[in-house]
Amino acid sequence: TLIPYTSASTPSVTHVLALHDGESHNDAILVPINESEFQRNIRTLIELPDSTPTVARGAPVRVPVVPVAVPHAETAPLLLLFALRVHPRGPRALLPGLAGAAAETMTDVGAAARVLAGTTGLDARAAEHQGAWRNALALGVRDESVVEALRFVWEATVEARRLAKRGGTR
Repeated sequence: TLIPYTSASTPSVTHVLALHDGESHNDAILVPINESEFQRNIRTLIELPDSTPTVARGAPVRVPVVPVAVPHAETAPLLLLFALRVHPRGPRALLPGLAGAAAETMTDVGAAARVLAGTTGLDARAAEHQGAWRNALALGVRDESVVEALRFVWEATVEARRLAKRGGTR
């Protein structure tokens, strides 16, 4: 039973995705979705069973739980926030050290990489960025602006790692 926050502007939850890494079914991350929003923004063919959720405000909601294998379960919920346009800033929010509008308007991968190369935890960030990029490709995000922003983040991360190795900083 899932009791989600609801409002007039929030589409009702119709399903819960149980996201797990490839072959591993041991641990899953549960992500509530609305079927029509999901299908409008994601290309992947995930068979969603019929769902008739309770619509009474504050009442427990019973919806189908659908297991879904993804390349990197840890970043899949964040990717879905970007793809479904729930996150206000979009994928460039993954770039630390760049404030709001600067991250959104930056077009120079090299400049972003130089900022990223000087941050701590670059290897962990690289794994996160690669996971989000692989999930976007595997799930088939429809919004090209989200795909392009994720591509920019991944390219900046690859370049930042190269710069950090060359400069000896990590």
